[in-house]
Amino acid sequence: MVSFLAAGCMATAAPSEAVPVDRERQQYSADGTAWGGVGSIPWDTTTIPVPGGPPNSTSFHLRVRGDTAVNGEVYLGKWSIDRGSAWFRVDVNGVQGKPRVLPGAQAPGPGVLMSEFSLPAGESVLLTLNVGVPSSEVEQSARITPDWGITLQERPASGGGSGSAGSSGSSGIGGSLGSGSIGSPGGNGSSGASGSSGSSGSSGGFGSLGSPSLGFG
Repeated sequence: MVSFLAAGCMATAAPSEAVPVDRERQQYSADGTAWGGVGSIPWDTTTIPVPGGPPNSTSFHLRVRGDTAVNGEVYLGKWSIDRGSAWFRVDVNGVQGKPRVLPGAQAPGPGVLMSEFSLPAGESVLLTLNVGVPSSEVEQSARITPDWGITLQERPASGGGSGSAGSSGSSGIGGSLGSGSIGSPGGNGSSGASGSSGSSGSSGGFGSLGSPSLGFG
């Protein structure tokens, strides 16, 4: 995670410079060889985070068809934690980002910017989305909804501009990685996993890519 910004921040590039990448041009892959739509993302539906333990971690490759370079952002869309806290981290091409513990004393709303990256024309990027629980956490059987999101914008031909700084209203630019359900081992018999099938038009500008929500024990 390179930087963290709450929803509603101003864009750093002029509107004329920011050209959203159509969803049809975005391709995803589990192995960097076979490409497809968002259904190709191999979500981790088995790892249930526990305090101080390894995170739930999902890695996938992303590329954009066409001959233009792209600026990308990874953010938390309509994330939620019903109680307790969790940490989130985005790794780009194997380089670990900085973890962010949420909620804090004043929990931000949707649109928390987690990482920014550049994607040259014809190349791909490996993204790893991590969700863990701080070792100091004492709550049990809570539920985390990460709602990961990605926005993609064509890079200006002149090479200037850096894309937007992230906001909760970036409709048409990308989609969120929405939520299904992974049960916690300790709460109301809700063990097991069921990811959502994903959709492309949820409210607030966050289309869903079908990530799971997580129970932690």
